[in-house]
Amino acid sequence: MTTLSADRVEEIFRDCLCTEEEFNNDAGVVALGLMAQFAFSPERLESHRDEVYALLCELPDTFQQHTGGGQTFLEACFDKHGEQWGEQIYADQLFTLGTALNLVTEPLKGRVPVDALPGGVPYYMVKSLAQIEVKAKTDD
Repeated sequence: MTTLSADRVEEIFRDCLCTEEEFNNDAGVVALGLMAQFAFSPERLESHRDEVYALLCELPDTFQQHTGGGQTFLEACFDKHGEQWGEQIYADQLFTLGTALNLVTEPLKGRVPVDALPGGVPYYMVKSLAQIEVKAKTDD
């Protein structure tokens, strides 16, 4: 079982970041986080896909597509058991990894201005496994 923790999220995040050489060769997968934009190594990012998805699934049900449909970033520091697992910087890292892997979406993006949302931060939704699998098949 994967346990959602700040240490594990940061470890994966740092492992996936592009090296200077990869970045200079435009070899990265670029994803926009809440606080910054990051470039990730496609190979290392993909090697963590299953674990990142498992970590995202440890977030409250309100974040999950099949049970809640999305939730404010402000609630992302708590797991589905109501326990605080980390600070906002780690939640941002987790969502940025999820965005880079196409596991996360912003369901209100383009429909509601971010500054109109609570705290002026976006809502995130963890895609259902069925949606991820359908997307992968259509990409082939």
